[in-house]
Amino acid sequence: VIFDWDDTLLPTHFVEERIEGPRRSSGVGRFALVGEDSPHFEKLKAHAQRVRALLETAASRANVAIVTLATRSWFDESAEAYLPGLDLPELLERLQIPVYCAREYLSNRELKAALAEEGVNPGVIAKRNAMKHCLKKFVPAWRRDGANVLSVGDSETELCAIKELLWQDDLGRSLCKTFKFVSDPTLEFLGVEVETAASWLGRMIKATMDFHVDMEELVEEAFWDA
Repeated sequence: VIFDWDDTLLPTHFVEERIEGPRRSSGVGRFALVGEDSPHFEKLKAHAQRVRALLETAASRANVAIVTLATRSWFDESAEAYLPGLDLPELLERLQIPVYCAREYLSNRELKAALAEEGVNPGVIAKRNAMKHCLKKFVPAWRRDGANVLSVGDSETELCAIKELLWQDDLGRSLCKTFKFVSDPTLEFLGVEVETAASWLGRMIKATMDFHVDMEELVEEAFWDA
């Protein structure tokens, strides 16, 4: 199971809109911890526990990794600042979940080639490369034996990346499963998505076919069926 970070586990849109925006306008520096006196503290603390439950559930059923386009500093500092009470480094070490900052896997040559060609997304290449390293770690012979991969994230970038990567499966034995969260979610809705993913993980991992789940489409269907 491969998770994205921003707006998948971390409520980045909420942070930018409700916390960092006001801080920047008032001249306060970034990454200050959200204290207990903050009106957002309890909500973020509750979300952090949802993230803990999701990662623990996933790690109990599969190999798990986080692949993100975020920088290492943003990943580390945002987790400490905006997921109070979680202690993410301890959790990741205990669950043996590696973190791949995808930009570190994009060569200068690949970046220049992508920028020179219209329609090529360097982010997709970076994530594809990072996911390849991830698969080699968990399933060394995946190109021969296949891999059962579930990618969870809020953008098309990781969806395209995992599809491009699994096309390299020589015998077509890999399972490509994608679960897309909505873009720019509220904190409350991201919590719903995290809880939904945790409750569906078992069935999604066991599924013996490729699939794509889009939370935005599910919400629209529920609205029109109501």
